[in-house]
Amino acid sequence: FALADKVNKVTIATVDTATDLAATGLVDGEYKVYTVDIAGNISTASAGAVTIDTTNPSVPTGLSLADSSNTGSNDDNITSQTSALTLSG
Repeated sequence: FALADKVNKVTIATVDTATDLAATGLVDGEYKVYTVDIAGNISTASAGAVTIDTTNPSVPTGLSLADSSNTGSNDDNITSQTSALTLSG
């Protein structure tokens, strides 16, 4: 993986084998895979990419339990039902 001057690499000794790459410290962004042969020639970028996104998703707001899923008071949005809940909002 490479982004600007940041490079993570792994040596593959045997072709057609699964190889793991511990890709730590990557900043958010899109990364492509390149190969380098023994002579130092760099391949074109892989067709696929890996996207690193460490931003937490936003918390949904305005959700309410549907009356059919609310097993207690209709005002507290608390239920003891454990499956097939219906939400609105």
